[in-house]
Amino acid sequence: AIGMTCWFWLPAFGLKGFIRVSELQLGKLDFHNNFKHIYELFNYENFYSIGLLPLIILIYGIYSLKDNKGYWWTRVILVIALTLFLFLQTSASLYIWEHLPFMPLFQFPWRMMGPFTILYALLMGILFKQYVRKLRITEIAIIIFILLNAIPQFYKYKVIPENISKQIPLITTAYQIRKLGLPITVGDEYLPRDAEKSLIPTIIIDEPVYFESNSATVEIIYNEGSHIHLNVNAQQYSTLNFARWYFPGWKAKVDNKEYPLQKNKAGGLKMELNAGVHDVKVWMSQTVWRVSGFIISAFFVFLFIFISFYRYRAIRKSALIINF
Repeated sequence: AIGMTCWFWLPAFGLKGFIRVSELQLGKLDFHNNFKHIYELFNYENFYSIGLLPLIILIYGIYSLKDNKGYWWTRVILVIALTLFLFLQTSASLYIWEHLPFMPLFQFPWRMMGPFTILYALLMGILFKQYVRKLRITEIAIIIFILLNAIPQFYKYKVIPENISKQIPLITTAYQIRKLGLPITVGDEYLPRDAEKSLIPTIIIDEPVYFESNSATVEIIYNEGSHIHLNVNAQQYSTLNFARWYFPGWKAKVDNKEYPLQKNKAGGLKMELNAGVHDVKVWMSQTVWRVSGFIISAFFVFLFIFISFYRYRAIRKSALIINF
């Protein structure tokens, strides 16, 4: 799983030095402020709580270890992993959060409830298969218990008032976000380290570029996020600033030739152009980290398929020998 998801986490770790990682751990994003009591994790009141059933399953899974038949090692591993993920959600694990690299970036210890839920479902499936068997009444009772545990979860969420819901599509457009200077998340933690929003002029709200002087005119051919295509008519040597933050991966071509991009004083992209009419293309390419991640993930995906196919053939061959 780690190898197959490498396309996601490898660029995140490789490029984290370019963003404001420290802001990911401030105020309400600081894990110190987000530990919860056990009863908060397994009640039916909080959006991160999952009810009593998972805790019952974990306790029963521990009790089942006295029986060393049927997926015993699998049950041992699942019980240990579940206990660990539960432990990491409590303040007792503070030392681990403070000293294990990258742990503070999870911000909220209750996020460990995600893998906890997946593992608990696996453990419940094994216990169900191992001990319920053909007892239909027990099966029905367990299914009803599962449904009863899930129903309260739906009552946690409230409908957004109509007067607010009507405003959401209006204030969350790209134009309004740029106009109001809103952050993408809670703060500006994903901006480049040396970005300075206050130095960006307001005129770029509607335009992808701006000049430091009125020395050129621009015809916008294409302007979509990570791809910009312009026709620039510069009366003199001009500095062209883009309404994009400087970050690894940006490429440019001027008149179909590769052209260097620089960083301006606000932390955005800029290029220096000689006088004349120029065809300018700027785009975000895949970084070495992302390409490497894709290659590694593809390798592990094909390895998983190969191993699965090989095991399937081996099992099928064994079954044929037994039947023969």
